[in-house]
Amino acid sequence: MFSVYRFGPYELDPFRRRVTREGDPVKLTAKQYAVLVALVKRWPTTLKKEDLFKEVWPDESVSDERLHRHVCDLRQRLQEDGPGYIVNEPGVGYYLGVPVIRIEFADENKVGSANLTPEATKERELAPSEPLGEVGAPAPRETQRQDPELRNAEKRPKSWPRRWSVGLVYVFALSLLSCLTLWWATPRSGRHTVQRAEAAMTLPARVFGFSTSTHGSPPVSQVLGYDIGSLLITPDGKHLYVTERNGKSVTVLSTETLRVEARLSLPMAAGRSKMSHDGKRIYLASLGDGLMVLDTTTNRVTDFATPVGGPAQDIDVDGDENKAYLAMGARGLKVLDLRSRELKTISSEAAPQFLRLDPGGRRLFVSYQGGGPGGRPGHDAMVVYDLKSGYRPYRLPGQLPRVGGSIVFSPSLNRVMLAGWNACEDPAYDHAGCSQVPSQVHHLISADDLNLIATISLPVSMHSQCEFSPDGRQCLFAGSSALVYDLSRRRSLEKFSRPDEAYREVLYAPDGDQVFISLATKPEILMFRTGASACCETLPGLTNLYPGDGTLDDIVGLGSGRSDSDIAFAPGVIGQAFRFDSKNYVRIPYADACVGCGDDWAISLFMKIDDLSGESTILRRLPGDRGYGFRLYRSGSKRIVLALETDRRTTAITGPDIEKGRWYRIELAAAKGVVEMFLDGLPIGSRKIPPGTHSSSIWGDVYLGGSPGFQGIDGTVDELAFYARKLTRDEILRLHAPSAPPCRPRLPPR
Repeated sequence: MFSVYRFGPYELDPFRRRVTREGDPVKLTAKQYAVLVALVKRWPTTLKKEDLFKEVWPDESVSDERLHRHVCDLRQRLQEDGPGYIVNEPGVGYYLGVPVIRIEFADENKVGSANLTPEATKERELAPSEPLGEVGAPAPRETQRQDPELRNAEKRPKSWPRRWSVGLVYVFALSLLSCLTLWWATPRSGRHTVQRAEAAMTLPARVFGFSTSTHGSPPVSQVLGYDIGSLLITPDGKHLYVTERNGKSVTVLSTETLRVEARLSLPMAAGRSKMSHDGKRIYLASLGDGLMVLDTTTNRVTDFATPVGGPAQDIDVDGDENKAYLAMGARGLKVLDLRSRELKTISSEAAPQFLRLDPGGRRLFVSYQGGGPGGRPGHDAMVVYDLKSGYRPYRLPGQLPRVGGSIVFSPSLNRVMLAGWNACEDPAYDHAGCSQVPSQVHHLISADDLNLIATISLPVSMHSQCEFSPDGRQCLFAGSSALVYDLSRRRSLEKFSRPDEAYREVLYAPDGDQVFISLATKPEILMFRTGASACCETLPGLTNLYPGDGTLDDIVGLGSGRSDSDIAFAPGVIGQAFRFDSKNYVRIPYADACVGCGDDWAISLFMKIDDLSGESTILRRLPGDRGYGFRLYRSGSKRIVLALETDRRTTAITGPDIEKGRWYRIELAAAKGVVEMFLDGLPIGSRKIPPGTHSSSIWGDVYLGGSPGFQGIDGTVDELAFYARKLTRDEILRLHAPSAPPCRPRLPPR
């Protein structure tokens, strides 16, 4: 068995110590290769600069400037399709910003893109904590003897004169090739300067997209008669059980309509609860003294008031339903045999607050408050008990900033999210290890070795635990808003909020097509249908996409918009959209807006203008050092205009009149010195780029919704997309055709 590692269009082959891009070799220096191996080996954790120094320069004293130079050089070799491969976490280090896929080969002689047959390979995403094994290390002696090339090389006699002559010829040829490559890459009219990714990608599903778009449906809601506690869903996804927070009520809802199917009453007030794997029983921790069991096949409490010595803070049950584990605050940690009713104490250490069983049934993860064993205030202990060795405890390495906090396993079971609550907010704590103060902090760790993968800092208003998406790539948090967070890229994808609302509990349906969110401000539960946006495929070459789904972030690259004033969001064509008031705007730094685009590029967006008085700027790109920029605006005569600007002259494409309150889609496409404008899929006109001073291929910043010195629009802009190539007319027409992907809501008929 042999492995290579794939990230984006690149492939790392440790056996041959080479990196390829879609089969073509990528030339790296030894240090660049070592840096890349270290980043792949640690994905998706952040590799601290100190650790990078030890791995790449173990016997040298290296400055930060030298490290930065090597990383910049490596970025230039990898980031020809846009930013995102190597990401800097300021003050900490670097991490790989794209998923790493491990491809296992049955025979090391078959390594290579041309041999990726089902019989020869097994492809899977690399577990975050999984060691790469052979990455960066020389092949073992046994493997070397199996390779014919290496075996013949060992037998080949040394011939130094011949090697010198061959080397000189090689150096001469390489120099000539480098000169030709440099000449070809020099910017000139009609010549491409950027290698482009021609493969389309599938965007993450929009959790709130269907419910927040202009033509979608609002979330389904159901008002209950009590403050909502836990949400539990049956494995078939048909029934939702909603418990009363610290109360005796349970309501059974149909997940399809949120219609109430049954209202149940418990004999005692319940705290946290746990559903069995088959969904037939719900185990509820009593806030009095006892354990209750609700049979979901009959909706009756079949067992209650089993004495456990007091109230339980949290509960979990093993897969065979033989034992129940109880976090009992001052009474410590206990286990109840569900057959014999025998109660044992695992630990008398006070203040276990949350617990969760390893799904494999081997370990019990327990989160303490009040410091706990080996902890201190603001750095509460996390203890893992080995169930196979008489509950032998071992602690989480390091001292993470935590105040109790929930424990959630990812669907793949190889990662655990620990909520740290207000450890990085409350001034009573020392905030050691906090990357942002104040913030709500969460820690993603490896379930295998308990090593830290990432620390996530969220606004202080986001106080819920993480709810993993079914694919494990995203977390859904709740608080003053509901927030979808991308774990691999470490940024927000969507944010949903409504006036005077706060949110508490979140839950995905097993198939991921629905999301349920309870409100903290009133006894109401919301249901969002996510399946309507789960298939959003893009055209090839997409480098950045700013959808305006409650955030200013780019969901394709690693870009982010900036604004000096609050930007509102309103229903858009796909999910939410940016809402402008003619005075505010979003600035997107040049590095976050197709920084690598050459002479071929395209931009696409939706827009709707609500006030047609005066001239208003929709989009502006500054020229930077490129020699020309452009401004898309609605003229005082209500026409759509694209002005191409250089330091010498300006030329413009003038389109038709724009109607008030109607959605339009605009594409700009450039190639070979000519820019075309399209409106709703139809060509409006084209112009040659006027001559100007051209010093480099670097664009300037992008302004959306307005620009300094120009009045902005009173209206809405949605789905701002940048492509590192020109979109063809057929592709643009396909975006507007009735057969376009159904996950993209269609514009209403004209």
